[in-house]
Amino acid sequence: MSVTLPGNSVVTVRHEYRWGTDVSFNVLHYRAYSMTNSGSGLPVATEPLANVALPGLAAAAYTAWAEAWDDAVSEDVTYTGCTVQKTFPGDRSTPFHYVPEVAAIGASESESLPMQDAVTILKKTDYGQRWGLGRLFLSGLPESFVNGGYITNAEVDALAALLTLIGSDITHTTDGVIYVWRPVVTNVPTSGYPRVNDITSVALSDRVVKSQKRRRPGKGI
Repeated sequence: MSVTLPGNSVVTVRHEYRWGTDVSFNVLHYRAYSMTNSGSGLPVATEPLANVALPGLAAAAYTAWAEAWDDAVSEDVTYTGCTVQKTFPGDRSTPFHYVPEVAAIGASESESLPMQDAVTILKKTDYGQRWGLGRLFLSGLPESFVNGGYITNAEVDALAALLTLIGSDITHTTDGVIYVWRPVVTNVPTSGYPRVNDITSVALSDRVVKSQKRRRPGKGI
């Protein structure tokens, strides 16, 4: 039986990058905020199939991210693809991977810092506990936008569009259904149900460039 998407289903969206032989990625989470028929505007009568809806989400997420991401990243870095998977509730779906015909690259004409060097972006919700705060570590920073271990004003400005996108819905129409996906912070508990909280604001943690040597570069919760 095929995996379906009940209302408020949670999905992961993984953005994937490469610089030479080094790879990096960012993981974000979204919930199905609404699923409506494009003709009538009414909610869908039956749960959509993951293998129909999620390839469309992967393509839409890639396109939106490519447009907002490139200004903040070195031209050495290639945005290779986007993978989407339903994680909750019920069965996980198979991952759906989108690869563009022409991959996006960073727009800054400057060499990249090593991929383990990143700035921290905070995804905030209405809850102050640890589980109510998400972090995303963005790598591929241009050397010319870093001074003494801190990003410059130019890099802060270049990140503005990406910060806005991280806190914004993703909308796409696939097979006659309009999907609106809302960004959330979520966790995977050892038992029970995960907490799923809408992102209310997104901001830089600070200007410090941090080393991610202990973890996979670029991965955020």
